[in-house]
Amino acid sequence: MLYSMRLRQKLVNAYAFINFEAQKTFSESTLKYILMKRAVFYGTRLISAQKETEFSGSNYSEVKKVYTILDMHGISHGQEHHQSLSHD
Repeated sequence: MLYSMRLRQKLVNAYAFINFEAQKTFSESTLKYILMKRAVFYGTRLISAQKETEFSGSNYSEVKKVYTILDMHGISHGQEHHQSLSHD
């Protein structure tokens, strides 16, 4: 699922793109790929897809924030994992 969200704060419009995915496991042997690499890949695709739609030319200051949320089903207590890649 991909959500496009618009927030209104202090008379300024803020936009963000949210990629939400549900996963049954994070086991590399079951998935056949590294889940965090997939999350980064799809997040960067959402950033690059903004070219000529959210910004044009080299006006990179207009790039909107992108969030990827992985909902991990079937994970036992104590196996929770949090990963954050950010730059403000």
